[in-house]
Amino acid sequence: MIKDQGSQDQSIKASKQLQSTESSSLLTSLVVYTVAAGAPFDIVTTILNMKRTVSTRSDLDDSEEASRSSTSASKRWSGAAIYKTKFQESWIKKWPFVQPGEADIVRHSSSEQHKSNAKSLRANTKLNFQPVNQELTEQITRAEVKVTNLLVQHNVPLAVTDHLSPLFREIFTDSKIAKGYASARTKTTCILNGSLAPHFKATLVDTMRCSPFSVAIDGSNDNGLEKMNPLTVRFFDEGSGLVVTNLLDMCLTTGVDAGKAESIFTKMNEVFTNNGVSWDHCIGAGVDNTSVNLGVRNSIRTRVLQKNPNTYFMGCPCHIVHNTALKASSKFAELTKFDVEDLLVDNYFYFDKSTERKNGLAEFCTFCDSQYKGLIKHVNTRWLSLSTAVE
Repeated sequence: MIKDQGSQDQSIKASKQLQSTESSSLLTSLVVYTVAAGAPFDIVTTILNMKRTVSTRSDLDDSEEASRSSTSASKRWSGAAIYKTKFQESWIKKWPFVQPGEADIVRHSSSEQHKSNAKSLRANTKLNFQPVNQELTEQITRAEVKVTNLLVQHNVPLAVTDHLSPLFREIFTDSKIAKGYASARTKTTCILNGSLAPHFKATLVDTMRCSPFSVAIDGSNDNGLEKMNPLTVRFFDEGSGLVVTNLLDMCLTTGVDAGKAESIFTKMNEVFTNNGVSWDHCIGAGVDNTSVNLGVRNSIRTRVLQKNPNTYFMGCPCHIVHNTALKASSKFAELTKFDVEDLLVDNYFYFDKSTERKNGLAEFCTFCDSQYKGLIKHVNTRWLSLSTAVE
């Protein structure tokens, strides 16, 4: 198709050149004949001007044809024909004489593309936004926060919140707050971590900045890559009139030195520094009796005392009593050949899996006019459970 168009253009151009050549030759012959016949000078001048006009017109035709061919090619292979160029504001600055008129609007509105876009627009659904009831929204938010706080206080799994929204709507059918309540586990988690936790932590930090307090820290088992060292704060709450204990930070430590005193204290001091809390207000510290915590040379105790020499360190009294009782029980078993711990463990497993034996024990208790109680398993790692198990 492109080759046929080029051949036609060349044929037209050759025809025009031939016509121009024939006209020029004819005028030249006419000039020679007129001069030979002795015609007046005015006639000869007129014929020469006609020849110049023909030559000039031929040149103009050639240039116009070349320009037209170039424009036609550019329209076919570039510009709006390919990229569908839209109107640009920069054109007004470049060509300030360009002014859109009514004809442009009519031409655009009658185009197929405009009709297609208008048809698509009519198919869209309109969104009617209702005015927001600010008071009702605040009441719904307050209810969601209250429920989240209740779940945390009683250690209820957050998965329960997936069932609360439909339950409230079903129970409180006449309540607008219940109809708007929509806080499942994801939103409840966001309320807890993004709203409640920062609020209570900020309140705790403000109290620590201006009131005396004591801290307690203990490490988790070394089962993972991270070691948790929950740092709790104990202080007197003027609002409730009680001594309360709140969690300040988990103090996570990692690496091969995660359980060493230097790593744990560095994390503790980092928490204090980031929250703007001074060690001067720390009057006591509670830790267990390991050398990491209470060692004489390199421990958490020595590092805290460098910050505040007046801090009182108290080891875990449960550990102290447990170790004392354990030694006494071991000595008693050695002398009497009777181990109380073994007896309690054997009794528990003897009655644990047998309903018949438990019923027999219950009948014996009734015969002795005593109340039947379920057997409690003694935990070997804590000797203090021995007293409860015996009772």
